[in-house]
Amino acid sequence: MLLSLMGSLVPLFWSLVLLWAVFYLFSLATVQGVANYLATEGADNIDLDARTDLLDRFGTVASSMLSYYKATCGGTGWATYFEALRRMGGLNHWMFLLAVAFTQIAVFNIM
Repeated sequence: MLLSLMGSLVPLFWSLVLLWAVFYLFSLATVQGVANYLATEGADNIDLDARTDLLDRFGTVASSMLSYYKATCGGTGWATYFEALRRMGGLNHWMFLLAVAFTQIAVFNIM
């Protein structure tokens, strides 16, 4: 039994590395999109609540990774984050849905 547990640690490690890599890559793209949106639109032209939502949820790579984790693992519904990104327009909200779907279908089925 102990050998079975020890043997499953290596696949578990690589599954967590894959999950971290997916969250990291999508978070980088999302943070870049949010920064570009805020720079293009200007701080004065954006609703204060929308700006606060974007910066709290996707202002840094770490907060963006946490948001992706919460959306995929059931911590917070994905629609909350989708609505914050949808206000920006462009493809950021679709990329978010792609990341959540990819994580649910591909990564979690491997684990």
